[in-house]
Amino acid sequence: MIVVDSSVWIDYFNGTDTRETALLDDILGKQAVAIGDLVMAEVLQGFRDDRELRFAQAVLETLFSGRWLVAPTLLRASETIALCVPLAPLFARRLIC
Repeated sequence: MIVVDSSVWIDYFNGTDTRETALLDDILGKQAVAIGDLVMAEVLQGFRDDRELRFAQAVLETLFSGRWLVAPTLLRASETIALCVPLAPLFARRLIC
């Protein structure tokens, strides 16, 4: 099993061509790949487009093999963050998500 760090996933979803993303692309579907819940949260919080967020969630959910914290809670949190971030300039310091 290979555990992939957030920096590789972020580059992968952004389409950045690196040695690590090429390796990840090559092993997906061929070898067991794991992602920690905190890494999952870090990766998912960066998405601003709902369609891309849902795609990334679907990919990462298939890989998550253990609950290092609580994955479903982190997935819901990523959706909340995606909704709150566009509103942040409107509410400045008053926004609490």
